[in-house]
Amino acid sequence: MQYDGGDAELYLEWQRPRIEFRCYGKTFAEASAVYRALVGVCRQAQRKVVETSAGNGLVYWVNLTSGPSFLQEPDVPEVVMVLVYGELAVAETAVAGDSG
Repeated sequence: MQYDGGDAELYLEWQRPRIEFRCYGKTFAEASAVYRALVGVCRQAQRKVVETSAGNGLVYWVNLTSGPSFLQEPDVPEVVMVLVYGELAVAETAVAGDSG
């Protein structure tokens, strides 16, 4: 998972960053299994408390915004990946609870 831009909200304590997900494997079948696990996480309806630099924050949802792209990893030829983009809704305001 890597930050890939998104709209900055300057006046509210929540963000909707764009995220790049790279699902790796030795074969496309292995990389696809990681991708399917990612889809399962994105379909969960529960909000999740996460650690931030300001304490605990709250992830409301994760949506995948593109279909999967099956690619060869250019720097490591024996590894393949499924690349997909997504968007998060994250409250920056500290909340009670643990991150687990």
